[in-house]
Amino acid sequence: MTDRALITDEELHAYIDGELDPVRAADVAVLLQYRPELRDKAAAYRADKAMLVQVYGAPFALQGPTQGRTI
Repeated sequence: MTDRALITDEELHAYIDGELDPVRAADVAVLLQYRPELRDKAAAYRADKAMLVQVYGAPFALQGPTQGRTI
């Protein structure tokens, strides 16, 4: 089984944002303990999020997928 089958990038982002249901979040937490490559990817996503919050401010972290966009 590959990492792709275990967790998607979308799920990893949702985990970092605290948007996964508690059961799936617990599953992801276990995966991160035993998969260094996923742990590294999560750390990189957290760093990206922290940089975006620093540049755009805390409300950036709270916006949904379409908020704040000009079309």
